[in-house]
Amino acid sequence: MRFIHLLLTLLLALPAAAEQAPDYRFTPEAQAAWLQSGDEVLTALNHERQRLGLAALARQPQLDRAAQAHADHLARHRRATHQQQREEAGFLGSMPWDRTRAHGYGIGQTGVVSEAFLVGIADVDRALMQLLSGPYHRHILLSAKASEVGIGLSAQPGLVMEFGSARPSGQAAPSWVLWPSPAQEGVPALACCERPRPGGLDRFGMPVSVHAPPGRVLKVQRFELREEPSGRPVETLLLQADNDPYLKLHRNLAYIVPRLPLLAGARYRVHFEGEAGPERLTRSWTFDTAAE
Repeated sequence: MRFIHLLLTLLLALPAAAEQAPDYRFTPEAQAAWLQSGDEVLTALNHERQRLGLAALARQPQLDRAAQAHADHLARHRRATHQQQREEAGFLGSMPWDRTRAHGYGIGQTGVVSEAFLVGIADVDRALMQLLSGPYHRHILLSAKASEVGIGLSAQPGLVMEFGSARPSGQAAPSWVLWPSPAQEGVPALACCERPRPGGLDRFGMPVSVHAPPGRVLKVQRFELREEPSGRPVETLLLQADNDPYLKLHRNLAYIVPRLPLLAGARYRVHFEGEAGPERLTRSWTFDTAAE
């Protein structure tokens, strides 16, 4: 049981303390549209996963109920946290796996639930991009192990997603997942507001990530980012299991985080060399940032 607790604490990248969420002000029309966007969230998330060769996720009723319960809880208490406090009204379970288990999901199984949430954005594409921009959330949305998802929405506005792997996906994971992917366009130049803050940074450039198959240990020999066509290097922070406690149990992936926002409307080239078990990847690719 202690192992399960450690696994999911690191998987969820929990901040040291819950943050009080601001009182976001959206029109009733915007709130109503947001509350009906669950299917749109699933479609957009699966589109991104399948674009990268990952299996589409199936909506799962028990995970849905757990996600909705936590979304409602965050809205009721105006908080931004994975944790619930026992003394709070509407308490269902301290941690995500407690709440999904309370709804009957994953009972008797270990390490089958992870959670991502976001508050303050009532637009599907922006919400998903915000989560994808975070080096402690992207790999949850793009997990090759996940096969099912629950989605909860609140008028806060808030989005909670519970990812489950109690059922095998039935599709082999791609050997490597690169994000931004080769020739990807419209990549936001700025990322911000990730919690915990990667390297203490609150505003930074869009992280680049390389994901090897689950269960492999990724060893990085070279991972760099350069402006095109000048070849000017971008100063980045390398995050991986060996140097970041929040990635300790995700040994199959690595991120580089630009210390400053990238240039808008620019092209960047990534150089990567590394190995994961018997597989080796040497790859150079470009992506383009969105214009302002």
